[in-house]
Amino acid sequence: MPEQLANLVGVGLEWIVAVFGGLIVAFWVGMVVWTWRDIRARSADFFAALLAILLVHVGIIAGFTYLPLRLLELGGGPSDVALLAGVSAFAEIPAMLVVGAIAARIGIRGLVAGSIFLYAACFASWIVLESPILIVATRVATGFAFAGLWVGSVLTMAVLLPPRLQATGQGLYQLTGFGLAAVIANVGGGLLFGAFGSAIVFAIATVLGVLAGILALVVFPSTGEQVAREEDFERPLPFPATPA
Repeated sequence: MPEQLANLVGVGLEWIVAVFGGLIVAFWVGMVVWTWRDIRARSADFFAALLAILLVHVGIIAGFTYLPLRLLELGGGPSDVALLAGVSAFAEIPAMLVVGAIAARIGIRGLVAGSIFLYAACFASWIVLESPILIVATRVATGFAFAGLWVGSVLTMAVLLPPRLQATGQGLYQLTGFGLAAVIANVGGGLLFGAFGSAIVFAIATVLGVLAGILALVVFPSTGEQVAREEDFERPLPFPATPA
């Protein structure tokens, strides 16, 4: 009887996850279509930027979910698992203070692409590193990468969209990076991890990160660029503009 109950609970949870994931995807598609209808003539790069954000965040969330299991495979303990999140969060504090100045020098495109490539390097390192301490140390780099990616993505939404769509753009960024990406990473990553182990999960995350970084170099705006029509808005960036 307990085994049958556990099976029923498992099936129920699978249905809940499937329905919830479907609702997130449907909501995301609806927001994308609605925004596209409003800005289709002047902001095609916006949707390519969302794709880059989606690709790298699948890897980010897969790492957040399955890296602790990788540590346990290598003999790490609860303290190592706790340090994974703690070290990354601690590194984000000084990173948030400096990424604005970095963006002013190298542009939004450079900030985002550099952050994504740094993430991809960390994903790859998790495949080959066999020391829990070294893996924990890489979370310093991911903390800086997350700060750069977050700030760059928020600024990108501000540059690519007119004022009336600013809230929609920021909502789409959050839904893409932390909603849709989470469904893909956790469901797909779980299946891959169970069937093939952690290496394939982080290898795919690395490939997605590299693709996202290349895409970012093409579609993300440089500092000072304004893609939306001038008659829609004239808004300076929150840092001095420099040539691309």
